[in-house]
Amino acid sequence: MLPYGGALFMTSSVVMMTDVTMTNNTSNWGGAIYQNSGELAIPSGELSNNTSKWGGAIYQAKGNLSLNDVVLSGNESVWGGGLYQAGGAAVLTENTKFDGNTANRNFGKVLVKSKNAELAIQNSETDEILRPFDTALSLYLDEVDWEVDGM
Repeated sequence: MLPYGGALFMTSSVVMMTDVTMTNNTSNWGGAIYQNSGELAIPSGELSNNTSKWGGAIYQAKGNLSLNDVVLSGNESVWGGGLYQAGGAAVLTENTKFDGNTANRNFGKVLVKSKNAELAIQNSETDEILRPFDTALSLYLDEVDWEVDGM
């Protein structure tokens, strides 16, 4: 098992990936993607069936992350089934969808844990994120600035 990012490990880079598909990847931190710093934009794609301890699809340590028209589905982790944001800024926009992601320790399909992290959800399909009765907390925030717009 890879320690960081089953498909992509990035640091101090500017990366844009269009129409990307990352499936069945495994690592300890970020099943598909580990972002240490830099700028990561995914204007369209699918991250599915990835597995890790922290961040089933994506683990964001620092940097800026933008997901636009991206489906995160069937990802699994101990902490943060779809996305674990430890720091940096993440913007989920225009039809970004979380579907069927699981977190085994009941700490969120999207887990944001840092006073240095910022999360903005704009015009996304957030039914799964904000659904209140589920096996895991859908959105877990700890000392975080966040914004929801267009729901």
